[in-house]
Amino acid sequence: MKINTIQTSNIFVDRCGNQNVVSLGKSILLTPKGHPVQHENKEFLSDLVSELMQYPLLELEGSALTGEILGNVSLYNLFSTLIDFVLADNAKEINFSQMLGTDALLQSVAGPEKVDQLASWDPQRRYLESLGVHNSFSLLSGGLNIEECEFWQYLCYDEASKSYIKQQTTEVNFEMLAEILEKEWLKLSSPERTTVITLTVIYNSIIAPLCFIHGGLKASEYANAVVASNCAHFVFGYEEDGVSPEDFHRNAYKEAFEVASICRNFISYFGSAHSIEVEIETLVKQGESDKLEFKETLSLDIKKQTKERYMELSALKTIAGFLNSRGGILLVGVSDDLKLPGMGREIDKLHKGNEDDFLKHFKNILKRSIGEDFYPFIEYQMLKIKDVFILQVHCQQSTRPCFLDGKDFYVRTNPATDKLEGPKLVKYVQSRFET
Repeated sequence: MKINTIQTSNIFVDRCGNQNVVSLGKSILLTPKGHPVQHENKEFLSDLVSELMQYPLLELEGSALTGEILGNVSLYNLFSTLIDFVLADNAKEINFSQMLGTDALLQSVAGPEKVDQLASWDPQRRYLESLGVHNSFSLLSGGLNIEECEFWQYLCYDEASKSYIKQQTTEVNFEMLAEILEKEWLKLSSPERTTVITLTVIYNSIIAPLCFIHGGLKASEYANAVVASNCAHFVFGYEEDGVSPEDFHRNAYKEAFEVASICRNFISYFGSAHSIEVEIETLVKQGESDKLEFKETLSLDIKKQTKERYMELSALKTIAGFLNSRGGILLVGVSDDLKLPGMGREIDKLHKGNEDDFLKHFKNILKRSIGEDFYPFIEYQMLKIKDVFILQVHCQQSTRPCFLDGKDFYVRTNPATDKLEGPKLVKYVQSRFET
């Protein structure tokens, strides 16, 4: 596609329908994947445009920005990552065990520079300990020998404190750390996940951005941590084009601080209610797939206006299929024509308008047909989207086969749930769960 240029002065915030958009004159600014740059908060879009003002000329491929801007962290890039990747694949899983194997904060050096690294990583250590990672001394030191490290003499005021630190540096359990960080990841909103992914790619550490975003660390603490994790730290004596190690360190810190500040600014524009609304609307627009299914009701037959077991079975089959396949999301309150009638009618008719009673009913049928053993793989919540309630059921890939009502086995195949029996069932279970 042909590359064009546009003066930044020709980009402005405009109104299109019921949304604020970034206008390029006759067209709307798009993300690299072709989604419009639009937001209910006009201030966010104004900030995005102001940020682009640092470039007198911008390169466009079609109606999406390209060139130099894509190589830098900006509100435009973060918004594009959110819409094009995070929301487009909401059920995407991260292999934390694999990522921790190369995490920069777990790769401390062996020399005296380790002292400075560990001092810069102390906020991360405290955050990990708050999550129950009690061997964080070892994790962030690559196996610390406190007898040989002068840094710890300031912590070891007496034999009791010395003994405590020795206990904390005995064993590094990466599996445990991966499980803990994955739980923290699942608590993040989509905008927060966007910033964690962006920062992980730039600085080769998922621990640092999780501590920054979820642990409430300051941008300065984040910058110090990532600078200490690479050769930019002055203790390594790295020089570039005549720039002293100290100046190189300061430049790297300023860049990391600015990147972290942009990420924090980005998150501030996405309140939890708005981000959830954007997320659900984006999912609905995608349509059903092997990892996404819509149901208009859970128990209510719309035509008969009665509670029907077969309606519940349809939703339960989907959940079992997600568990037995690659996970996925079930949205209840979404019609086949991709509209959001919500759960109001069902809650009013079958549960006297009580949402808590509806959720109790859902939990009961889960317990009866799926089983409590699979609760760790299922998260569900009632969401309010544009004055209607939607039930979101997020299923992870199960580590063991799930048989609906203890007998029937279902899997997801494209936008459908299929029952497996006989040799097909045996072969699937062997390949999926026994390898």
